Amino acid sequence: MKTQVNNKPQVKTNKVLGIYTVFMVSLSISYIVTTFLHLGN
Repeated sequence: MKTQVNNKPQVKTNKVLGIYTVFMVSLSISYIVTTFLHLGN
């Protein structure tokens, strides 16, 4: 029973970390693209 209780919050934090990672990656990609376009112009 104790292991099940400990696993639930871990799954939640992993999901949040995954969403945060995807958000940060997309943010950095958009920043790189805009910087590249500005350098090209």
